[in-house]
Amino acid sequence: MTACRSCGETLTAALWLASPSFDGPASSTPGPMETAERSASTRSATPGPTAAGDPGRLATPGPSTPGERTVFRGFGEQTAFREAPQIEAPDRILARPAPLHTLGPVDGVDLPSVPGNCPRCGRSHPARLHFCPSCGMRLGSDAGRATRRPPAGLLAPGSVKLVLLRGLGASGTAFPLREEHTEAGRTVGALRFPSDDTLSPLAATFSYRGGRLFVRDEGGPSGVFIRLLLPEVLREGAWFSIGDKLLRFLDRVPPPQPSHPAPRLLGSARPAGTLLRIQLVHLGGIPGRIFSRPAPVRIGRALGEILLTDDPFISARHCELDHDPSGAILRDLGSSNGSFLRLPPNGERELYPGDTVRLGRNILRVE
Repeated sequence: MTACRSCGETLTAALWLASPSFDGPASSTPGPMETAERSASTRSATPGPTAAGDPGRLATPGPSTPGERTVFRGFGEQTAFREAPQIEAPDRILARPAPLHTLGPVDGVDLPSVPGNCPRCGRSHPARLHFCPSCGMRLGSDAGRATRRPPAGLLAPGSVKLVLLRGLGASGTAFPLREEHTEAGRTVGALRFPSDDTLSPLAATFSYRGGRLFVRDEGGPSGVFIRLLLPEVLREGAWFSIGDKLLRFLDRVPPPQPSHPAPRLLGSARPAGTLLRIQLVHLGGIPGRIFSRPAPVRIGRALGEILLTDDPFISARHCELDHDPSGAILRDLGSSNGSFLRLPPNGERELYPGDTVRLGRNILRVE
């Protein structure tokens, strides 16, 4: 366990030294440490056997009690103490917990009543926990949502800007959203990326409504992608992006049915359970390799059922797709650069400060 189940704080290994107390009240019955101390004092007052070959040196006595050692603090002075318990260090920490001030209050949040998986790192956790014991992510039905919604009327034209994190421009460039509606694309609108050949002339529109900010996909071929903060349900045909890779969830293949007497076509045996089919899409929309893997399917650069080793922006263990009755569930596994889900054509999504949007080759954060 690397994070507290109650507050999400990172745990550090520590050792506690058990030593006798000399300031407390006297006890009629000596404790085990007091007995060992008296035994050591008695041995120091009574000459013991000499070591062979050296009549001036006392032979070192063995430990009086299992788990204790005797050390010499000076000539003829011995002290017995009990060794501290050995604590195993955690194997690894997948992700650093978010600062406590971003986790928000615990009161009023419905805690998970059944065991599940952490939406950030994917580790399983028991029921009725406030925070993931592995990475510190807040758990519950409102986790990640309740603390991110700004007060009504807070967001207004000019109060929000988009900051370029990575793309065809200088990182850190800010684009203030001063108007009620701000269009973004390659050649149209106030927010333009003329050197991005993957963007349509008009790709997206950012709008203020009722003190809230929304982004709308304008139907371009490359679409608008939103970084996942919580697991999302994917319908068949949904697009998602990790690193610089574009992938598509095609469909599910149900488990094999019981065999029937009729002859079957010869072929390799398939794994039991539901298969998820995921396709890699190349630049220009060219279909690539199709992966058929039993759920859950982990995707990463070094670990998982699907390995994409040639993309430096993909983490070793990046994201996971699991079976769901309505399609598949996509969750990020604490990756450095995040997992992005494409909005449906002409779809709209509300944005909050801290959200990340991808337009073509450009990744922008809402601030």
